[in-house]
Amino acid sequence: MTIVFVSNFINHYQVTVSDALYELCDGQYYFVETSRVPEERRKGGFDIIERPYVIRTWKGPEEEKMAHRVCMEADVVVCLSELCTIPYRVERLRQDKLTFEYAERWLKRGFINAFSKTSLVDHYYYFVHFRNKPFYKLCAGAYVPNDEQLLHSFVGKCYKFGYFSKVPLLDLDKVLEAKDRSVVKILWCARFIGWKRPDMVVDLAKRLSESGLNVQIDMVGTGELYEKTQKAIARNHLEKVLHLMGGIPNDQVLELMQSHHIFLLTSTKREGWGVVVNEAMANGCCVVSSDAVGSVPYLIQDGVNGRLFRSGNGDSLYKAVEELVLDREQREQFTRRAYKTISEEWSPQCAAINFIRLCEDFLNHRECSIESGPCSVALPYRR
Repeated sequence: MTIVFVSNFINHYQVTVSDALYELCDGQYYFVETSRVPEERRKGGFDIIERPYVIRTWKGPEEEKMAHRVCMEADVVVCLSELCTIPYRVERLRQDKLTFEYAERWLKRGFINAFSKTSLVDHYYYFVHFRNKPFYKLCAGAYVPNDEQLLHSFVGKCYKFGYFSKVPLLDLDKVLEAKDRSVVKILWCARFIGWKRPDMVVDLAKRLSESGLNVQIDMVGTGELYEKTQKAIARNHLEKVLHLMGGIPNDQVLELMQSHHIFLLTSTKREGWGVVVNEAMANGCCVVSSDAVGSVPYLIQDGVNGRLFRSGNGDSLYKAVEELVLDREQREQFTRRAYKTISEEWSPQCAAINFIRLCEDFLNHRECSIESGPCSVALPYRR
């Protein structure tokens, strides 16, 4: 089977599945990159990823010709929902060739997003040209089917997918044993911007401190609300409990996950996926997350392998964290189950295997045979 993925540029959470597909397809896998990595991303430490299967159309006409050829000859093409991929979708679907669109939810900020240029053009092509074609949606987040249902697109044609980080082979007993027993360490890692809700972490720290619970909260990241958060910490005399660590490289963040007990994600529904959830689960850190984050309905079962709290609700957040701070046995049980989930069902290798299986089902005119995990049927999710 030949598979092609078309996107703007390859990133660290696409390359994991791409590597697996390249191996499973015996080299018959290609990633078409339509634009250069933006300069601001490169300044931020984003490296250009070199792989033998990457075709960079922005380099010149020869690469463009090659990309066109492999896309038209491939058994399956996956296109990111960007304007740059529309020509590939149009030509394939005119010939009724199996094609997927891969995207996060459209309506992160509500219906205002439906009127963006990308959304309007994308949905014009969908309703005028693609609706009755072999065209399906890979959902990078549990709320994608909700938005598609509201927009009357891809109804009954949505399948679970996402972003996939590397899953290290851990001796989880050793990881848990090495964690500090004298204090419960909580990690938060995000940009300091409004919809990431760093203010909720300050409020949580204050309540935990007032309750006399022995915790240490470390916040990693930078952004426009960094200084405001710093002042809030000083104003509430939380310097001994809550520490700002600034921006640090991702490999160091993964090490912090292994040394911390709880990973905290406070984002609103604008967090389309939230790959830090994958990373925390894969590195032995128990996740407490807002239920509005796109990945958590797929990855976290509340009270089984992590805890969810009602988005924006400080009481719900406090209750979830307090429970885990006080109950080490439950915390470690959730951590073990989370690692099992991410390594045995939501790893890049599992995603690649399931995607090939889904494609075989469709190419052989069968219904989806995958019952759970990546590429299983995605229905609208209700919190």
